[in-house]
Amino acid sequence: MAPRSRCGYRAPRRRSQARHDRNRGAAAHSVTGPWPHGDRFVVGFQYDVTNRPSGKRMKMNEVGLYTIRGGKIVREEFFYDMGG
Repeated sequence: MAPRSRCGYRAPRRRSQARHDRNRGAAAHSVTGPWPHGDRFVVGFQYDVTNRPSGKRMKMNEVGLYTIRGGKIVREEFFYDMGG
C-alpha cells in the first residue's frame, strides 16, 4: 500500500540534489516519478554534471528504490550505470 502522504517523496529529491551539488557542478538535474508499488517506490534521477577536479562533463542516470514502513523511508538503494 502506498503512503497516504507524498511528503516522504520530497526528501530523496532534496538529498540527491545536495549530494551532487557538493561534488559536481550540476549543469542539469531532473527527477522522474515516483512510481509506488506496495511498500516501496522508485524515483529516477538524470544528471548532466561536470566533475570539479577533472573538469570532465558527463551524463548520469540513477534509480532510487525506497522502502517504507510506518509511513517513513526505512531503506534507500541506488542503481546506476558504472560506464564500463
